Amino acid sequence: MTWHRAATHSVFVLPFVAWAVWAFFRRCGGRVAQEPQRWFWAIFVCLMAHPLIDSFTVYGTQLLWPLPTKPLMWSSLFIIDPLFTLPWLVACVVAGFALERPLANKALYAGVALGVASVGWS
Repeated sequence: MTWHRAATHSVFVLPFVAWAVWAFFRRCGGRVAQEPQRWFWAIFVCLMAHPLIDSFTVYGTQLLWPLPTKPLMWSSLFIIDPLFTLPWLVACVVAGFALERPLANKALYAGVALGVASVGWS
């Protein structure tokens, strides 16, 4: 598990991956091309949040790869933690079916807040 969570979860590699994903979708046109700066930061934050969340599991993550450090781990979350993932899942489902944008935004903010609160509680 720690090999998987090495280069693919490194804070030194992921900014370049975020840029590559963003550049690809920007060239494809559509929403990313319409608001490129906003989309870059959305992609960047998502990619950086994933390994940080993985650091809360028992396996940890090599956030500082290629530096010769042990995986960072705080062992406070299960690998699949329902208290963390269910608020995000419910929020995404509500936002997907919401006909009103304000309701979708409120659901997403609430889901993120509850998920982050569960990490803080852990």
